[in-house]
Amino acid sequence: MHSITIENFRCFGKRQTAHLAPLTLLVGENSTGKTSFLALLRALDDLAHNAIPNFKQPPYDLGSFDEIPHYRGGRAGRAKTFGAEIAALPAIPGNQDEWKLTVQFDKDTKETCSSACLSEPEFWIRSGGGWDAGHGVR
Repeated sequence: MHSITIENFRCFGKRQTAHLAPLTLLVGENSTGKTSFLALLRALDDLAHNAIPNFKQPPYDLGSFDEIPHYRGGRAGRAKTFGAEIAALPAIPGNQDEWKLTVQFDKDTKETCSSACLSEPEFWIRSGGGWDAGHGVR
């Protein structure tokens, strides 16, 4: 994994990308999103292992699911969706094609992922509202 992009997740309102290195340190003042970032990584790991993400599991108790989407203030209230995108290079010698996994959660589906999209330069697969396939993948 070489980058993760977050949008509408807790304090991350606007789309923000963190570029990761073999050793990445999270440094910042209190309440700037370090714990939220780690909690999202754990939730994505849960999804990768076919588990429903538990956003209330210690040590990253984020409260109820309704408290997780970014609060925009005033009449706008909370965002209706939040998500993340992970970009990685597969561990295949000589392969430089980037794969991306995009995950979206929304207020209607709560704890389950509302959509996920795995993309690679030659094909893509999407789940959520049904399966779509491109470039001959079925």
